[in-house]
Amino acid sequence: MKIKNKNRIIYDERYYKSQFLLRKQEFQDAILNFKRIFSGLGCQIPDKSFSSLSEFRKWNKELARKHIETLRKSPITEPYFPKWKDEINKILRQFNLDDGYFIFVWLHIFLGVNSYQRPLFEIYTQKSSDSDENELLLKIYPHTRREDIDINWPIIKQAQKTLLNYKARDKSIYFEKDLKIYNEYLEIKKFPLGERFQKYGERDIYEILAENNDLTSSGIEKIIKRIKDLLLK
Repeated sequence: MKIKNKNRIIYDERYYKSQFLLRKQEFQDAILNFKRIFSGLGCQIPDKSFSSLSEFRKWNKELARKHIETLRKSPITEPYFPKWKDEINKILRQFNLDDGYFIFVWLHIFLGVNSYQRPLFEIYTQKSSDSDENELLLKIYPHTRREDIDINWPIIKQAQKTLLNYKARDKSIYFEKDLKIYNEYLEIKKFPLGERFQKYGERDIYEILAENNDLTSSGIEKIIKRIKDLLLK
């Protein structure tokens, strides 16, 4: 069986927002205005940006030289001289972007990079060392959070279904487990708050059940809601 989409990178919302910004005319106008400010000082930024980081550094050094020259020649103690970091921050404020977008705007202006590359995690397949079959692996990063995996679980499951010998979740077995957790939930709810506090401390019911069943609080909450919805049908 062939595996479709062998490697898939899952991005956070910043990536998609950056793509939206690049297609927005107001954003491109702001970038053009940024370049005009420094072109007016004799420090031009190429239309297609610099081809390397070393070119940017040369430009930055020339800008610093112009600044010193302006300070020396001006009769005013501290004449206005634009700073590229301040101008980028103005763009962030204009489009209500948080500081996390600073690098994206900087890379786009000076190096022509057109995406915010901060993946949440990567899904990929490889041959198992124990057999000829493919196995599905997740590559996580230092900034990957548990909720990133939970939110994108349907995508992971879809990739899992392409594996040979994939078995669907045994709903009857899992329903019994979910029902057991729900009954535990009802038993704990019976305790008056004072007794519950003495027995379990300040933790809420979901935290108590999560610890008892080796699950997350959000996972327990979903199970309780699912059983409640089922009972109301």
